[in-house]
Amino acid sequence: MNIKYFNTNDKDVSEKKFNIFIGISLGTIKPINYDKVKEYIEWSLKYSRDSIIILVADKIAKYNYKIFSRYSTGKAENRALKEGDKYIKFFRNIIKDYPKKIKVLRWDEIWNSQKEEMKDVLGQEYKENPVFKNKVNSFIINYSNHVSKKLSDKEIEYLSQYILYELCTLLDGITHDQTHYNLLLYPTFKTNGMSQTATNIINGREFPELRNKLKLNNNMTFAEIYL
Repeated sequence: MNIKYFNTNDKDVSEKKFNIFIGISLGTIKPINYDKVKEYIEWSLKYSRDSIIILVADKIAKYNYKIFSRYSTGKAENRALKEGDKYIKFFRNIIKDYPKKIKVLRWDEIWNSQKEEMKDVLGQEYKENPVFKNKVNSFIINYSNHVSKKLSDKEIEYLSQYILYELCTLLDGITHDQTHYNLLLYPTFKTNGMSQTATNIINGREFPELRNKLKLNNNMTFAEIYL
């Protein structure tokens, strides 16, 4: 597998220092790609300390469906949850063949008051800090260029919500059943810079004041795997 690490290295991963969660964005991996998913699960089983989460980012996909598919708000929300149902069913069917240390969760199952507070801080930073706003917008613009979609400023600002929600898990991992998951295995077609930016924020190299507002530690790590 073609993997690039951020904020960690082969040695730390091999020593099972982290609990791994696999982040799945709707549309990134089609549910028919059975072999690739098994490969990701088996890699995670080999290197995760205690257990594994497969996180399907279903609810927040409504932002993408509204803009890129031109859906109404209600239809976008319904589409996100229905697609999420397909992914959940697909992954839960696969993990039946593996140890019970793997769980498949949807977005609402990892969202809590602490994450909501993070989102509020990030949203305020987006409004008040033009440098941070430009950084967030750059991820959206890069993606829109990749899919040959020209966006208005209003559409970019709307899509920023997806990035801000995603950053909450990138900057602090996720916690479920009192276990903290702090290595994100993220399948992607090519690096989009978010793992590096999150690493820079965590370590105070970018937006150090934001790091302090969020009260981050530096134990969140990333493994991008390229499709």
